[in-house]
Amino acid sequence: MGNHKKTQEGVFIALFALSTLVVISLAIGFMSNTVNNLLAGQGQVMAGKQSYWLAYSGMEITSTNRFAGITADTNTYTLEGGTITTIGANVGAGKFNGSDITDEITSTGTIADGSRQLKWTLGNPSPAEYALFLKNSNSNKNTDWVEIDGIQSEMEMNGVCDQSKAEHTTYTLCNAGAADHEPPGAGHFNITYTVGSEAADYTVSFWVRPDFTTMQATSGAGNSATRCWLFGVTEADGVDKTQGIQIGIRTENGSADEGYLEFRYDNEKNVNAHFSENGSATQMTSNNWYHVAYYRTVSDYYGYAYLNGVYQGKYVDPSSFEADDIWRLGTDMDEPGPTQSENFGGLLDEVAVWKTALSEAQIQSLYIQGKSFDIVGNMGTNLVAYWNFDNNSNDQSGNNNHATIAGAAYTGF
Repeated sequence: MGNHKKTQEGVFIALFALSTLVVISLAIGFMSNTVNNLLAGQGQVMAGKQSYWLAYSGMEITSTNRFAGITADTNTYTLEGGTITTIGANVGAGKFNGSDITDEITSTGTIADGSRQLKWTLGNPSPAEYALFLKNSNSNKNTDWVEIDGIQSEMEMNGVCDQSKAEHTTYTLCNAGAADHEPPGAGHFNITYTVGSEAADYTVSFWVRPDFTTMQATSGAGNSATRCWLFGVTEADGVDKTQGIQIGIRTENGSADEGYLEFRYDNEKNVNAHFSENGSATQMTSNNWYHVAYYRTVSDYYGYAYLNGVYQGKYVDPSSFEADDIWRLGTDMDEPGPTQSENFGGLLDEVAVWKTALSEAQIQSLYIQGKSFDIVGNMGTNLVAYWNFDNNSNDQSGNNNHATIAGAAYTGF
């Protein structure tokens, strides 16, 4: 009996051990499947994350380098961990830095285990931020400019005889010999605005993004320089610029890479303030934004130039504006007609004109605060006109000196 009982116990223990092994095997199998599924799920998650970030990186590449002018064709970037594909579609009517943009951009990130896709539908920014794009290419010259003649009457100047001179008892005596003075009128006339008695100081400020590859060919026979004009005032016939002022950019030896500020006061005498290669001028390069400011004061009859808040130099400025003068942006004015010439190619924005000479600190604030600076709220005193070109040509100063756009187009930036 004792041996039979031990045999039964042995069989029971064996069966129990076997069942335990079966249970353990089943548990291990279940856990293995669970672990495998978990690892597979984790792999899918990691693959999804990697492909998603590739797709996101494609958007970053697009927005940084190809947001403007991206074609409808497939653009592929191959990386060690996968590929990025971006596609632009539905070219819209808007522009970015002067180039066509697309309304839709799709970016796909692909790795061995899968892919993810992102899609952007582009709309107008809010609030809208625009600049004016002047597209004067070498094959399409003299077509884009802006008329700002609305400020003619407000900027009209008058020479009032300097009564502090004892010999100036009549206008004839006051005027005698005035042409021999340098600057013209100094010592004989005090230049003031016809409305009110303000001294005829003025300031011009604007932002510019030049494209030197679109500037016109050489200016004048035997002249290796190329120039374009950004801001100008001249007589109605376009001939005599003695009383006016033109602000432009000049490149040396036909360079398409760099330029310097240039100012012209007298077309007949070719009196130019050429602020370049003199140790103090700031070089300008293509497709970069620059802030230009210029003021003239009759206390010394000098005009002072600034680029990005940095003083560039001064030159005698004999400007005296008349009611029928032509005021333009982005072009020169020559006879007959006058005819547009030496037009600017690039972006122009935030143009402002004051009947006062701004201080250096104010000019530097205009640059430091950037293109979104509130000119009306912070520098509205003696402000004659201000055009921000945010998809319209209205004068934001409240003086209703609205501009007229000729050929130029609005663009985001």
